[in-house]
Amino acid sequence: MKAVFAALSFYAHFVPFFFAGPPPDYRCGAGPDFRYCVYDPPYGVIEDPNSVVYFLHYGTGDEKSWRTVPVSRVFYAELRRRGLSAPKVIALSYGTYWRFVGSAGGKTPSPLATDFLEHTLPWLDAKFGAPKRRYLWGMSQGGLSAATLLFHRPPMWSGAVLACAALFSIDVFAPRDRVASFAAANRLEEGRVQWGLELVRNRVKSPADWDRENPVGRATKSRARLPPIYIDANAEDDFGFNLGTRDFVAALKRAGARVEFRESPGGHCEVDAWAESRFLADLLQEKR
Repeated sequence: MKAVFAALSFYAHFVPFFFAGPPPDYRCGAGPDFRYCVYDPPYGVIEDPNSVVYFLHYGTGDEKSWRTVPVSRVFYAELRRRGLSAPKVIALSYGTYWRFVGSAGGKTPSPLATDFLEHTLPWLDAKFGAPKRRYLWGMSQGGLSAATLLFHRPPMWSGAVLACAALFSIDVFAPRDRVASFAAANRLEEGRVQWGLELVRNRVKSPADWDRENPVGRATKSRARLPPIYIDANAEDDFGFNLGTRDFVAALKRAGARVEFRESPGGHCEVDAWAESRFLADLLQEKR
């Protein structure tokens, strides 16, 4: 019953976004090992051929989620309000649950970040044109993937939005008793926390591999110059991802990164799409 209530609350949160404006048109297809949809701006918004946003969906979603959960309507409404051209949006999917990983070998096969950067992006560029500016927008598991890509090749990206990203303040390989203590201390349901951890743990070969690719740890150690990043979380996130997000933001700020952080009320992924859209619109406006 609690899961049903959470799902209803999640979708109810997005209802006002449907009134922001018309949805974008889209064309979908398949690449060598993934599916994609390319979104065209709705009437009244011109496309900028020099910019692309890569949208990485949440768990249970797919390449159509950019339109299904209507953050797209809010994004285009903000661009229309400012008179800005819209980047091409390419949403990618490797299945219902997936994320980009740093190395192969986990229990659940997952796409490699390096394969995406070295093979998938060139394939997309050949098909749709190579942009001058690339942006990332990821939700939940997609937010974790976006964070992973940022650290693999920072100069490639012009900006990123990490929405309700699956980031952890506890080791994903922590033993069950420690997970139970963590959940109790933070008033979280142990089963939900464990489920979120397993989605990541099953896609990592070993604790050493996770230590190398965990974005929270990388933010602490990295000296790379990252692009501007908007990060949001929810204070009642039932997986505890907001706790990992706080650690991630603190580490990025210590490293001197340009970060905007918002922690809103509500459960997992009850995001503020207007704030996210304004951030990306600001970056696009800077490039005019």
